[in-house]
Amino acid sequence: MAITLAKILNLNIPHQEELIGRVLHESLVKGVKKVTFKANTLTSQPSTNGLKTILKYQTVGSTRYFDVGGFPLGRLV
Repeated sequence: MAITLAKILNLNIPHQEELIGRVLHESLVKGVKKVTFKANTLTSQPSTNGLKTILKYQTVGSTRYFDVGGFPLGRLV
């Protein structure tokens, strides 16, 4: 969020360890550029007991955001 605000205010803030991220172009009224978005799901191969791990994530531009990971409901006894 800080990087987006800096862009709106036309401030040049050097990136430091505490300040990471990207400009959220898609949230600007007259967005600077079009940003591509894709939702994805990765599923592992089943283990010997049939259990799989699922990871849901989004890709916005070239940045990957992890949403949730875990096991499918109804598979644990």
